[in-house]
Amino acid sequence: MEAIEHPKDRGYNVFLSDSHVPVFPGPCPRYDRFLSFLASMDPAPDHLFLLGDIFEFWYEYETVIFVSHFPLLHRLACLKERGTRIHLVTGNHDFWAGPQFQSLLSATLSYDTEDLFLSERRVFLCHGDGFAPEDGWYRLFRRILRSGFAMWCMGRCPPGLGARIADRLSKYTRSRSRKSDDKDHKALKKLAAKKIGDGVDIFLCAHLHSPEIEEIHSNGNTGLFLNLGDWWEHDTYVVERRGIYSLHWDGKDDRPWC
Repeated sequence: MEAIEHPKDRGYNVFLSDSHVPVFPGPCPRYDRFLSFLASMDPAPDHLFLLGDIFEFWYEYETVIFVSHFPLLHRLACLKERGTRIHLVTGNHDFWAGPQFQSLLSATLSYDTEDLFLSERRVFLCHGDGFAPEDGWYRLFRRILRSGFAMWCMGRCPPGLGARIADRLSKYTRSRSRKSDDKDHKALKKLAAKKIGDGVDIFLCAHLHSPEIEEIHSNGNTGLFLNLGDWWEHDTYVVERRGIYSLHWDGKDDRPWC
């Protein structure tokens, strides 16, 4: 289990998810809001944890980066230059992130989950899809999409065609997610209770696009369940300062960064 240090001790870290940066360029107010938010962080956080579905689709073509991704990659690179360490825990839309993303941003990459120590507290991070045991068809579909064969097939497609295929898959997974939100929510609460019972202090997840904070008691331990919400509709995120976690709404919270 990794212990995360504060590189310049600015005193806070940020967790966010589900911005679903579009594959195709064009007007997108929620994307603009997200970029403005990243630019507004002053001082820059010690760590920025991205808990999945930051991109609607990410595939690492050898010589291609999608035009619509450049503004976000630029904002993240600016934070990196200011000393922020970037961490990505992949979701059900950006699970093909890999060495290209890591090298562009000197980022830490984890698939599905990460267990770490931060400010002397044990923290469990996950995106949140695929934990409902009764959701067998989706779990099988998920395994197929993440297979080496599926990656090989996508790599043979021209980027424009790959983007259109991804757009269709995204619409399918989004409609499926809306139908299974209740199952996923119950599965995440059950997993949180297990992890907290095993000694986790903070359980952070995403995926449901529904911000939530709740104290959970399990096996004699007490921990905090936090769903980050999204940057699709709610514009929510979590800030950690000295081991204290708080859920924020951008534009509805005038507390300063420092």
